[in-house]
Amino acid sequence: MRKGRPGEVCSAIVVASLALAGAQCRSTQLPPAEPVRIVTGLHKPPRATDTTAGTEGAAPTASTAPAPTTGMAQEAPEYRPHDQTAVPAGARPPLPAADWGEPQAKYAACPRSLCPAPPSGPAESPVRGCEPDAPHTVETPPTPVQEADPGCYAGNASWSSRGYAASSIAGLRQHQPLAGSLAGLNTPEAAATAGVQQQRRAEYSSVPSAARDSVASTVVPELVVIGLDDDAPGWEERSAAAEDAGPSQGTLRSAPAAGNDEGAELPLQHTQVSAEIGGAVARTVVEQVYANPFSKPIEAVYVFPLPELAAVNDFVMDVGDRRIVGLIRPREEALRIYEDAREQGWTASLLTEERPNIFTQSVANIAPGAEVVIRITYFERLVYEHGRYEWVFPMVVGPRYIAGRPAVAPADTDPSPAAAPTGWSPPTDRVPDADRVTPPVLRPGDRSGHDIGLTVTLDAALVIRELETVTHCVDVEEFGGTKRRVTLSPADAIPNRDFVLRWSVAGDELQAAVLTHRDGEHGYLSLLVQPPHEPADEEVAPREISFVIDVSGSQQGLPLGISKEIVRRTLDELRPDDTFNIFYFASGNGQLWETARPRDPANVQEARRFLDGLCGSGGTEMLEGLRRTLDGGHDPDALQMIVFLTDGYVGEDDAILRFVEQERGDTRFFAFGIGSAVNRYLVDGVGRLGGGTSSFVLPRDPDHAARAVERLLEQIDSPVLVDVEIDWNGLPVVDAVPRDLPDLFAGGTLALAARYAGPARGTAYVDGRVGRRQVRLPVEVDLPERRTDNAALAPLWARWHIADRSREAVGADEERRSAIAQEITDVALEFRLVSPYTAFVAVDDSQLVGDGAPSRVLQPVELPEGVSYEGVFGEPPPGEPR
Repeated sequence: MRKGRPGEVCSAIVVASLALAGAQCRSTQLPPAEPVRIVTGLHKPPRATDTTAGTEGAAPTASTAPAPTTGMAQEAPEYRPHDQTAVPAGARPPLPAADWGEPQAKYAACPRSLCPAPPSGPAESPVRGCEPDAPHTVETPPTPVQEADPGCYAGNASWSSRGYAASSIAGLRQHQPLAGSLAGLNTPEAAATAGVQQQRRAEYSSVPSAARDSVASTVVPELVVIGLDDDAPGWEERSAAAEDAGPSQGTLRSAPAAGNDEGAELPLQHTQVSAEIGGAVARTVVEQVYANPFSKPIEAVYVFPLPELAAVNDFVMDVGDRRIVGLIRPREEALRIYEDAREQGWTASLLTEERPNIFTQSVANIAPGAEVVIRITYFERLVYEHGRYEWVFPMVVGPRYIAGRPAVAPADTDPSPAAAPTGWSPPTDRVPDADRVTPPVLRPGDRSGHDIGLTVTLDAALVIRELETVTHCVDVEEFGGTKRRVTLSPADAIPNRDFVLRWSVAGDELQAAVLTHRDGEHGYLSLLVQPPHEPADEEVAPREISFVIDVSGSQQGLPLGISKEIVRRTLDELRPDDTFNIFYFASGNGQLWETARPRDPANVQEARRFLDGLCGSGGTEMLEGLRRTLDGGHDPDALQMIVFLTDGYVGEDDAILRFVEQERGDTRFFAFGIGSAVNRYLVDGVGRLGGGTSSFVLPRDPDHAARAVERLLEQIDSPVLVDVEIDWNGLPVVDAVPRDLPDLFAGGTLALAARYAGPARGTAYVDGRVGRRQVRLPVEVDLPERRTDNAALAPLWARWHIADRSREAVGADEERRSAIAQEITDVALEFRLVSPYTAFVAVDDSQLVGDGAPSRVLQPVELPEGVSYEGVFGEPPPGEPR
């Protein structure tokens, strides 16, 4: 068994506490290390003997490993010392709780909706949150209209047979559904299906564009296993031999039973998450375990989420007893290294960013029966709002609606491995990378065999007053008043919703905190400010509130019920002189009235009837829905506010964010993410760029609707601070991000990161306006000559800088976009960060695996909890369970 090596147990992140609290770093010795080989795999000479690990039926390989290609040997720069630093393979990252001793208390805690069945008799439940008097979760709303009905305003007369994937161009991709089997694409049944698919493609190309949606609506979505295209040359010949050959290009065999609760044979076996939280910063290690259950080498591809501002700065691949430390490279160079290694028959891995919150992990040439472990490390600054900290770990990428027309005609030839798409949607003119953000989705009742474990080690530095998770059952260990270890319950290991942990600490509400780090030329600082709430001393202007509701297929059922509940509760609490209107969007869009009306009993009652008639169906043409809302007739003398309710499941994130930023005028957006695994990047962006706020409503939170409405009403009454600027007052602070500071609302905080050039001490000022009154908030800042216990601030500043420049690039001209891309690339390479233009790559050239043509297997993902499969993908085909 491999053990950890001596070192500091307390990482830099653990002591990144609030400045006035300052957790101390404890040094301890871990057990001595056993020998571990840490290699790079790119500069070593070719080996004289092939030591391929294979099994019977594996493809033959040459006896001598091929030499690295010229590109690999010459283009990979020399490694820095940091590249060679790693924990021994198989060892968990050292947690700060290692020297905490035995916990003083242990207990289990659950959201009410996940409570186990009560025991017989009057005994109290041993699970916190499940006591007889614990608050109940919201009741499931009445089932919405599910047939074509005059009262269903979503605009889809044929909606009951189509989900939004079929409503979009994504429905043109034809593959085998997960119909009781994950049979390979090279089977005779797949060959027969290919003829139908080819006919449908011909039908699609022959009809006018206006009528194509009716063709797409008949398409059944699929679990995609990419290899040979289903109508590629040589398909029939290869499929004839597929029965006995085991997996080859495009072949995947698995458990044959429908409703496969035990899981299919797929590469990703387990994800283990280990988070260390110190004060306001977190370090998280994500470990993904891939295995090959087949008789030939495979390439595993997995699309997964991470927090949008995660600074991913470490990447390691373990193959057997070998550890390969990943290199950060420009994206195209990393892809070239990976493809060369795959074609040589070497085990390789590639980590790319598709969106700020969507990543792709590719692992090529996993030997039959072998296991490859990937470790990804990232830092993030925690959210602090309404007196509580929050740590979120997203577990699944929700199914995106892909708008637009095909960017290219459906392929009629075998795509090259490098160009082969990875998702169920082809690229379109509006979402050019659609194939990279649409991972295959499991049908309800099917399991991929992938589960998740999670441990959070929390050192709050101050006494923890309250700690809760409203999404999962957990086991909690208490180590005094300031420390907790939270472990996900093994019974809650299906990765189908975000994990959300919240806590508050004793003491006064946070007003300002400054963290600093400097061990070289540049110092780094992080500033967190929560201004006091001072009501504006001016006459309150009339308000016009537009509710914009996503009624697409992914909102069918419970999510839409929650949106309706929020609107109903808000209507009950509006001021008498407020006016309002209701807009909706799906494949089409519409509104309740032509113009907003006063909040009187008759209008509220009509609005309630309108809400009752909304149903979830069709696509998510969000951009057109927002355009209609902003173009609607509005009172120019009223304060314009939009309450926007959605799960954010769209592919054109940046186009929507650009529209909101450029077209909103003085309108403020208050965005609500509704669901268990929403697109937080989009929802946060709409609130931030829309001059308002963003909130997330979790179906398992027993107080979700009441809490959401309470905060909304508090925020729309008046901003706390607008036109915010920072006056550094002569302090040597540079490169502060974000450049454009948001307005602040009740309970919100101002967070920014910056660099500083040298030691200094002084007072900075947060300037802004409350109503007509200018305010100036002093913040004491100490910039030390040297401080090394907050090292996470450097990659965090770099990640925020990249995010800020990426937003600036949206809508810029080609020359400006190119300059920003180069700037982002330079920063990402300097700080070893994954970005849109950089990627991590690792290659193990110690042995050959196969013939350089592994079968590509796309890891399917769970459907997010509460999302309707039929609402997204349409009704199942005949013979499939509903």
